[in-house]
Parts: sequence; structure tokens; C-alpha cells
Amino acid sequence: MRAVFISNIPSPYQIRFNEAIKNMEMTFIYCDDITKDRPKYWQINRGDKNIILNNRKRIILFKSRYINLDIKDKLNQLNPDIVMLGGFSIPTNLMAYHWAKKKNKKVVVFTEISTHKNRINLYRILYSKINAILAVGNKAVEQYKSFFKSTPIYHFSYAGALDERFTIKRSYTNNEIIFLYASRYIKNYNAPMLINAFCELSKKYANTKLIMSSNGPLEKKCKNLVKDLKLNDKIIFRDDLKSWDEVNDLYALADILVFPASFNSWGQVIPEAMASAMPIITTPYVMGSELLDKKNLVEPTQIELFKAMERFILDPSEIKRQGETNREMCNSETFESKSQQLKRIFTEVLEECK
Repeated sequence: MRAVFISNIPSPYQIRFNEAIKNMEMTFIYCDDITKDRPKYWQINRGDKNIILNNRKRIILFKSRYINLDIKDKLNQLNPDIVMLGGFSIPTNLMAYHWAKKKNKKVVVFTEISTHKNRINLYRILYSKINAILAVGNKAVEQYKSFFKSTPIYHFSYAGALDERFTIKRSYTNNEIIFLYASRYIKNYNAPMLINAFCELSKKYANTKLIMSSNGPLEKKCKNLVKDLKLNDKIIFRDDLKSWDEVNDLYALADILVFPASFNSWGQVIPEAMASAMPIITTPYVMGSELLDKKNLVEPTQIELFKAMERFILDPSEIKRQGETNREMCNSETFESKSQQLKRIFTEVLEECK
């Protein structure tokens, strides 16, 4: 069985996942190289199974949207049995879809929940002959079932670097409680709100710290806010990670993950923190929260974040209890389990379409 997966940019998670796939011949094709707004540690060796399209063969459609004609050449060279598309909205994916249908190949689409129902109606027209949808999370599964009524829909979330996170050993005996924010600095993720909530927390409890490690358009605003609040000794920015291996060290440094997003379609931070044996404070608007005990799902407000963090300070035994529970619950998200699941899905798609 030969398959290709077409995605935007080569994230470390995708490259590592592809390395772990041993049960079929799989090539990942990326429409673009890593963009400048991504962390330095994303630059890892891609190997032979990860290909970036030739950007000289782009045709610009509007703004940042383009079709890359190189996709046809790559697909002709690889001649896959199954074409897996990373989302409906990438224009190059639509060209790959038409190549596959013309060659009588099977097409599956890997997609997250959509906040634009009208777009799904359009996708249903543009991709009317797809063979299956791999939807990220239960809500996404239900959403696409209501639109693609005759198309098989599978629950298939992202594969994360969980094997590495499982190696983290915790003593749960620290006197200092360290919170971690490890998501991008963008509006929906509410990092400034977290900083303000932690400011009030640190005034009441001296044995607390917050590590913030990411990048994004609000990074400067967050750093200026920390400076204005005179919290430089309490909130530590770790934007100096240089290699993928250092990500494990980051998770090991902290006790509790805080992800106060107003919306997130899934992401990696929830399952990675679970595998790291960390309790997690997040919101019901983070789709990955379906993996968690609902106890620490809070509304994304400053007072609710304060209360959620304070609960761990008042009862530190919950750090160990919830951390160990989270680790036990996330085995199904590893590279190996995802590889096996993907092979089963592809086999079913090929058998069903004979």
C-alpha cells in the first residue's frame, strides 16, 4: 500500500510521525517550507519521506492563497493508492483531489472542526467523491456526519510525540508550583489574561512561577505586560529552545499546564501535557479537552483562571493524582497507535471501494 499526505508546512510532529510509520509506504508532501513565525526547534531533519513542493511552480490566486502545479509531478512520480489531504481549504489539495479521481485513486480528507458551516457546504460540492473523512475530535465527527451523510467518517486526532513525554519522571514533591503556558501568542489563546490572573495569584502565594514558551503576534505585548507588572522574576519566558529534544525538558520543568483558549480546534499541547503526567487547566472551547476529566475546564476569564490555579496550591496532592490519571488516559495518541489506526482506515477504504 502506497499513500501520500499533503499538508501546509513540515511540523516536527508530522515528520516524527512519518518516521514512525513502518507498516506501509507513506510520503508526506508539504506545500511550503517552515515559515519564519515558527520556533527554531521546528528545524529538524526531514529525511527522504518528507517532500516540499517547488515554490517556483506556484500560481497565486488571492492574498496568500496559491496552487502549486508541482503537486501533479510529485503524485505522478509516487503513484499512491491513497491520497490523504490535510484539510479542505488548501487550494493545492483540490488539484490533488482531481488528480486522484482522474487516476481512480482513493481520497481521504484529514480535517478539524469548522466554524464556518457555509464553507462545509462548499466543500461538499468541491469534494463530492471523496472516500472518507478523518475528523479531529468527537465534535468534528458529528459535524461532518451531518453534511457528508454518505461518506465514512472516522475519529482520528493528531499523532503527538508522546513516547518522549512518557519518559519524564516526576517526584511531585516540589515546594514551588510551576505553571506552564506552551501555546502560541494569538488573540484566541488569551495569554495576556493568564498573565494578569497569575499576577494576582503570585501576590497571594509566593511559591509560584509561570513559564511561557512560544511565539506569535502577541509575544511583544505579553513581554511588555510582564515588565509593566514587575513580574520578571516570577514569569519566565523560554523562547530560547534550539532543538526538539529541549521540548521534553520544558515539560519536565513545570507542574501544571494552563491553556485558556477561547477556541482551539485540537492541537498538540493537551495530549503532550497528559503524557508528561501534568494536570491541565483549560476551557470547554478547546476541542482537545474531550480527552480530559471535566473538573478543570473553566470559562476563559481572569477570575476563573485564578481560582483554577489556586485549587492546586491549596491541595497539592491533586497535582499528582490528576497528573498520573492524565498519563494513563493518553496512550491511544502515540505515534505507533496512530500509525496502526491509519493503516486500518486505509485498508478499509481500499476494501470498501473495490
